[in-house]
Parts: sequence; C-alpha cells; structure tokens
Amino acid sequence: MLKKNYQFISVLQGTTLIELMLAITLSSLIFTSVISVYLVVQRNFKTQDSLNSIHENSEIAMHILTDNIRMAGYIGCAKLSNHHYLSQYLAYSLFPSTKIFGAKSYSDEITVRRINPKSAALATPAYLSSVIYASAKPRFKKEDVAVISDCKHAEIFQIKNIINLNGVQKIITYKPIIFEYAKNSEVSLFESSTYFIAKTQRKYRDKKYVYALFVKNNNSPQVELAEGIEGMQLTYDVMNNNKIDALKAEQVSDWSKVIGVAISLKVASVHDFSFQKMSFNYVALRQ
Repeated sequence: MLKKNYQFISVLQGTTLIELMLAITLSSLIFTSVISVYLVVQRNFKTQDSLNSIHENSEIAMHILTDNIRMAGYIGCAKLSNHHYLSQYLAYSLFPSTKIFGAKSYSDEITVRRINPKSAALATPAYLSSVIYASAKPRFKKEDVAVISDCKHAEIFQIKNIINLNGVQKIITYKPIIFEYAKNSEVSLFESSTYFIAKTQRKYRDKKYVYALFVKNNNSPQVELAEGIEGMQLTYDVMNNNKIDALKAEQVSDWSKVIGVAISLKVASVHDFSFQKMSFNYVALRQ
C-alpha cells in the first residue's frame, strides 16, 4: 500500500513539472510577442510623429513665406510704381526694384519690403509738421520706422517720441511730413523682412545641430519661425521681353521685373534626423 502511494505521488510530481515548463515556455513566447508588438508600435509611432513634425514645420514655413512674399511692395491703397514709391530714409526705401530681392551669394535668403496692413488712421490732417496724431491702435513705439500714406502719396519716417493721449497717439517724428494728408490717412509700420536659414543651439540625437527658418525685421534681433528647415532654394520668375525666365538671385539684374517666386524647402524632423522631405510652393507677386 505504501509503495503504491509513493508511485502515485511521483507521477503527480512529474506531471506538475512538465506543466510548469510548458507554462514558462508559453509565457516566454507571449512575452516575446508582446515586446515585439510594442517595439513595432513604438517605431511606427515615432515614424508618424516624425512625419507629422515635418508636415507641420513645412506648413508653418510655407505659410509665413507665402503670405509675406505675396504682400511685397504693399504701400496701402496706392499701387507701388516708378511714380509712387517710398524715398530713401536711413537704410530703408521701397521702390519697385527693392520690394523683393535675394542675396547674391546665398540661395536661402530673401528680403521682402512692404508696410504692415494693420494701420492706424490719421486723427487730424498733417502737413509740413513733425507732430501727427493717429488712432490708438495699432500701438507704435519710439524708434519705429513707419509710413504715412493715402491714395496719392506715401512717405517714410521714424518715430522720435510718442505720447498716448485719450484714444489718440501723439507721434513726434525725426523729420517733418512733406506731403499733405487728410484725416483718416493710413499710418503703418514699415517692414523690411529678411528670411533665411540658420543653425540653432539645439541638436538632434546624432549630435547634429538643428536648423530653422528665421526672420530679421528692420534692425530687430532675428526671430526663429519654424524649426527643422534644413535648406531653402529660391528661384525667381523674371519678365524679359514678354518672356518669363526662371532665374537664381545672382542672375537677376532688375528686381522690378520679378513676377513670382518658387520656394523649395528641405525639411527634417527634430525627432529623427533621418526623415527628410522636399516641400515646394510657388508665389505670384501682387501686380
């Protein structure tokens, strides 16, 4: 009787050991499968995140460049021409030949000149005076370069001082206003904006520096607009003898004949530098 019980226990113990080994094996297989699925999902998530980052940064950069290039030469209700322009003041001017131009030695830099479409209204007429009164918004500040314009004239000036009164900005200029402007004429900021690609202080995982699209307005410090923009190529459609030529900046001799700009961006994800994309857009200038 004792012998039979011993044999029964031995068989029971052997069966339990086999089941345990099977359980461990199955658990290992399940664990391995789960890890594999997790790694695939994580890799796909990172890939999608990188693609989303590329798309988002590309859209931001293109939106900014397109909107501003399209506004090149804007001086209010009057049309920029050889008879209607902003004479030179300090380093600023706005002629048909200076409304847009690229750097001769860099293919990834473009300068756009215009006035800001958000303008204040002249509160009282102005003529041969260094003091003008404008509506309260938008706000101006000392040393701003601004433009006063109507449908007949436009001139550029710099603000020496400004005093905010009840609903009115008293603007004191460095030079007198030359032309005569009626009430409700426009007073706007002058913008000379240079867009370019430059290195940031951030790095990718492989220790390479992140590049970005920057802008420098007038004499203000440069501002980063969209990260991950590794390169920018610009070509200009120039009207010559009723024929359109696509030229690089160094080939353009008369910038007043530029009628459009083709923009090509090289974009990389800040999450994974290996993902790159070329983004293209064409902008027709206001005529």
